[in-house]
Formats: sequence, C-alpha cells, structure tokens
Amino acid sequence: MPEKAKVAVIGLGASDLATLKNLAEGFDITGFERSSSIGGVWSYDVSTTKTTALANDTPIYPPARQVHQYLQDYALYFKLNDLIETNTEVVKMIRNNKADCWELTLRSNATDSAEIFMRQFDRVVIATGINQLPVSPKIKGIERFRGTVIHSQQYKGPSDFTGKRVLVVGSNNFAGDTATNLLGVAEKICSSHRKGTIFLKRWNKNKPVDHNISWTRLQIMQNYMDYIPKIYNWSIIRLQNQYHTLRPEWQVNENLRPFTQCLPLINDEIVGAMQEEKIIPVANLTETRRQFSILRDYQDEFQNTYDTPITLPGSRADSKPVPKLYQNIFSLNYPDSLAYVCGVGFQMAVFHVYDLASTALAQVRKGNITLPPRDMMQVQVDSHYQWFSSQWYVWVNETAGTNVHSKLGYGMQGWRFRLRDRSFCNTLMYGMLSPHLYRLFDGPRRKKWDGARTEILRVVKEINEM
Repeated sequence: MPEKAKVAVIGLGASDLATLKNLAEGFDITGFERSSSIGGVWSYDVSTTKTTALANDTPIYPPARQVHQYLQDYALYFKLNDLIETNTEVVKMIRNNKADCWELTLRSNATDSAEIFMRQFDRVVIATGINQLPVSPKIKGIERFRGTVIHSQQYKGPSDFTGKRVLVVGSNNFAGDTATNLLGVAEKICSSHRKGTIFLKRWNKNKPVDHNISWTRLQIMQNYMDYIPKIYNWSIIRLQNQYHTLRPEWQVNENLRPFTQCLPLINDEIVGAMQEEKIIPVANLTETRRQFSILRDYQDEFQNTYDTPITLPGSRADSKPVPKLYQNIFSLNYPDSLAYVCGVGFQMAVFHVYDLASTALAQVRKGNITLPPRDMMQVQVDSHYQWFSSQWYVWVNETAGTNVHSKLGYGMQGWRFRLRDRSFCNTLMYGMLSPHLYRLFDGPRRKKWDGARTEILRVVKEINEM
C-alpha cells in the first residue's frame, strides 16, 4: 500500500476545519493552530458577528461563543482533534525543490521556552482566514490627533465611550455594529463613509434574510450578475428601499461598487438611528488634526470636533499578499502542492462555501480531477479580474462532484428527478438554500450523505413554522 502524502493545513478556523474534514480520508494530514483553541476569530467570545449554520437549539443570531462551540463540536463529531496541533505557530515556509517538499519552521507556544522545530510536508493548504490583522484607511494628519485612535478589533464594548464624541470611519458591517452599539452611551456618533453602501435588515418576510435565498433564486441572481449586472444592482437597491427611506444628502448610495465586490451593511438599527439623528452620516473624511476632523459633507467642507477614539474598521489575512490563484484556490507556481482556502468568499453562507471549496480541493488532490495546463490556468486567473462569481460557482460544484446542477437543471437528469419526486424537487429549488443540498446526490466521484434528505426536510419544516 503506497504511503499517504503528508499534508499541512495552516490555521484552524471555519475554512480550515472543513478542509481537515474533507482531506482526512486519503492523506496523512495535520492542522496547525497558533492559539490554544480551534475556531479562529470565533474563539473570542465578545462579538456581534452573526451566522446561522448551527445546531438545532441555537438562537437565530447567536453570539460568537456559540459559533465557536459549534466549530468545536464539528471537530469532535468528525474526529478531527487527533489531527490538530494547537499552540503551534508556523513562522516560516519554504519550498525544497531538491526534496520535492515544503519545509515548515514551527514554534511551540505551549511553554515559555517557545521551542523551534522543522517538519516536511508534501502539500500545504493555507487557510488562515481573512480577518486576522487590522486594516486602517490612510487619513492625512492622523498622527497628530490628540484623541485615542483604535481599530474595531480593539473595540470591546461601549462603556469606555460614555459621554464621548466618536467618529466611526467606514461603512461595512464592523462599522455598523460599532456605531449602533454606542447608541445611548456616547454623546455624539458620526459615521464617515467614502464609498456607497446598501443597507439591509437581518429579517425579510419574517425570516432571516439569508433564508429567502433558494437554489433557483441563486441561479437567477448569478445570471443577472453575469449578463445584466445593472438589473441585479437595481434589484438589490429596490430590496433596500422596501425597508428604508434614505435621505439624498446622506450620499450613502452614491459611488456604489458592483455587488460582487462588496457586501451590504446588514443591521436593524442603523438607518433608524440616522433618521433620528442619533448617528450622523458624513461623507469623505479627508484630514484629521489635533482635535478635529475635516470632512467633505454635502459637497461643503466643514470641521467637526472629537475628543474621543476614532474606530477604523477593516481587516486582512495574517500573511503576505496572496498570489494569483487558479479558481482562487490553486497556486500557479505550485498547483500540485500548494493551495489556499481562505481566498474564496461570496455573497452566500461562507461556511458552506468553504466546505465546497475544500471538497473540490480534495477531489483534485486525490487525482479524481486533473488541473488544466499552466497557460490555461493563467487565462482563468486573468479573466477573474473581469468577472468571477458565477463561473466559480459552476466550477466548484462540478469539481466537488455535488451533481446539483445536473439534478436541478433542465437536462435529462433534471427532468427525471422532477418526474420521480416533484414535491421534494420543488422544495430544493424554491425553498431555503440549505448546505445539506451539496451532500444530497451521488456524484461521479463521491457518495452522497444518506442523512441529507432528512436534514433538508427538517430545516424546511422549522423555517415554515417560524
């Protein structure tokens, strides 16, 4: 029996655990986590980030500690803990072409001695996540500001801001959560934005907003984004306007980027607070001086005084800039041995996107799928900068072997499935898009999960009873 290839997975957040699980069969795999606990950014228990990919008795929008517990339960259920080395930091990685392997320099953080040692692996998967290190916008004169400047990663709660005048810089979900968390505590809250933002609520038609995304609706959205992006943009703005009345002078819908390049700000409170002038929206922070900031607001320049922290949202991966990757996964220089899972991310539930991406990676690494030649991969990488999302979603399903497009499409397999099980087919196509769908069908290279149908029907029943 041939010796199994040794694979290292760096990082143990959501993407990494899915990768460990999908590569565990067929490889000698080890996962490395520099902290003492798996779960990545979810291991910190004071957070307002939300998700729904959790156990039956988890609240609809649980705190981060419950997401962290879910990830720990995931590792326990799939027996991943024996493959994991915590308190082990990867400090250096080099390619040894002579030995045809990757050499990882590791540091043990379990003791004060910080032991350094080296190990060799045939293949490496980097899955350190995209929210590790803070990223702050460049603001003229920020070094002269007399107040405290903090990043949203340092924000632990509103109590330190009692009676303060706070400027929140940015218009992403970090910024929205920070600004609304300060309501009733800070004396004044201003929210500065540079680019346009779409505001959505967490609930739509008495359901969490992502529960309204079905397989069919997702395909329609992908086609709109691919062929008529202006119609897609219009539909998202129309959805926003069903919830909110935005004042033109706020300028929050100006300079909108394509929705494949940004995420909406999902928050139930922020627009209402802006209407009541509890949060003041201002456009284009241009300069910060000792005690005030200059903002270009409503086309006029004015000064606002702050004696408090400025929170700067945004984050990036804790690594060097990620190189160009085939399908946002495979290294062009070392496609057979180096892959990234942290580079994928789309406007759908990210946990199941990571699962799909790592399943596709597993099929390639097992030899069930052959990657194209380097020049063809380079063409795909170049075209990525023109357009990416819909093409990737088709590719990842085909490579992972989910068989979903065939079963829910309009070919022979699709019509045969409709005729044999029309009611269940309609549930899959028009009901909430459940991650169990991608384990439902036998594929050309992988078996289905026998419990997928039961789980889909259970989830649909719970959603209908909400």
